[in-house]
Amino acid sequence: MQVSPETIFGILTIAVAVWGIGTYLWPKSRPLESFFRCAGCKTVTRHSERTVEAWRRKKTRFYCPTCHSR
Repeated sequence: MQVSPETIFGILTIAVAVWGIGTYLWPKSRPLESFFRCAGCKTVTRHSERTVEAWRRKKTRFYCPTCHSR
């Protein structure tokens, strides 16, 4: 059985489109806890977009906005 180049191109195009739509619609992971203890001043603070992104990059020490700005 011979597969035409147009068929291969069509299958690859559909696969890339499905992957792109799936990554756009699929929710990003978030920490289980809503709060963290600041590594600098030890206050309990709610996660922000900055700390959630750090969590996604596998960081383990988070800082409140005040300590982060220092």
